[in-house]
Amino acid sequence: MKTLYALALGLAMILSATAVRADAAPLDPTIILRDPVCSPSTLCTVVNGSFDLQIDSTGGGSFLIKNNSGFTWTSLSMTLLAPSNEGAFGCDGGIFFQTCSIGIAGPGSNGTNVVDAFFFGLGSCQNGNTDCQGLPNGGAIIFDLNTECDDDASSCGNWEPNSLASVTPNPEPETFVLLLTGFLPLLPLRKRLFNSRSSA
Repeated sequence: MKTLYALALGLAMILSATAVRADAAPLDPTIILRDPVCSPSTLCTVVNGSFDLQIDSTGGGSFLIKNNSGFTWTSLSMTLLAPSNEGAFGCDGGIFFQTCSIGIAGPGSNGTNVVDAFFFGLGSCQNGNTDCQGLPNGGAIIFDLNTECDDDASSCGNWEPNSLASVTPNPEPETFVLLLTGFLPLLPLRKRLFNSRSSA
């Protein structure tokens, strides 16, 4: 009898939580990566490396970005602000990345939560339809920061209005340049080491 009572109580709690969730105003803030096509009627912002996205006055936005770095972006890091009362966030790497992780890095200067999102993983996508291959040079991506509110509203954002979201693609051209220039001073040492071994 106690087991039946516990099951009934648990089911009632699940149903009531579902009802509260369905009636809640906006859903948790979410970052979704989508696949656009750049054209004269659908303009994409061309970027070479790290860039910022200006979140609109409603706390959202849909940003079309074209990779012009010369490299495939195999992962993306993103930092943005969420309202201070938000503690749960969502993300979706779309057809570009297998996995995304997201969490609170700490409070920002104005009291809102600083959120870090990391998109990564190449190979079979979670949707099973295609392989996640990152974003190749010349490819385009949509950063969708709009969160669907309910059936009566089209979409709305739930990030900090009028704030900046910073995006860092990896690898970046600057990273490779720094690595190469860092190894250049070691070339004379390699030659000396090779000569000392051959004379021994």
